[in-house]
Amino acid sequence: MESFKYLIWVGFFAAIWIVFLILRPDLRKQSVIVGLFVAILTPLVEWWHLLDYWNPTFIFEFRLLELRIGVEELFLGFFIGAISSIGYDVIFRKSPEHKFQNHKPLSFAFPILIFSILYGIGAGLVVFTGMNSIYASFIAFAVAIAGLSFLRKDLIWSGFLSGIIFSLVLFLSYILWLEVLFPGTIKEWWYLGNLSGLFALGIPIEEIIWGFLWGWVAGMLYEAWKGLEFVERKKM
Repeated sequence: MESFKYLIWVGFFAAIWIVFLILRPDLRKQSVIVGLFVAILTPLVEWWHLLDYWNPTFIFEFRLLELRIGVEELFLGFFIGAISSIGYDVIFRKSPEHKFQNHKPLSFAFPILIFSILYGIGAGLVVFTGMNSIYASFIAFAVAIAGLSFLRKDLIWSGFLSGIIFSLVLFLSYILWLEVLFPGTIKEWWYLGNLSGLFALGIPIEEIIWGFLWGWVAGMLYEAWKGLEFVERKKM
């Protein structure tokens, strides 16, 4: 069981995603697009987290140049992206539509541009200031939230609620995975000496903040990119 810890965690997110799609099959395309985008980019982000934030054990692992890549983390990246992009829609019964034509779709390169800016900020802080990668990601996400909010003020509240929803999903996954099934994993995998030392029910507070900020970004990104607006979903 110990060697399957990461895979079991991935399974938790897979189950949440399946439930979301059963409830809202109309959101499948959005969740898959965002999920694939995040999965592809996950190894580029994880290389710095693996250096100073945590060091999980993978069952299926390979190396691409200097990147240590676990197959499990690719699946986790997919499910994290997929869930965080539609959590608000599912919970609050909203549908993203081109209803009022107030906003135009942006270039296909828009998500790539956003990621490039975030990656540049995060990597720059890590390399040139020595900042821990998790705190660098907080700053990068905050910049993304500010930029997306400037472009689409109407998405600020939905993004904020998306952040809360995803941070709760992430927190619940940690409680079930680390505190119930595999206690002691936090001390084993996380570089706790590099962190604040603050915990919520045994979970590093950094994880909750990361989930909230990422969820806020993901809750705005697709709608801003496609020029969509949230409307109440029609009752069937």
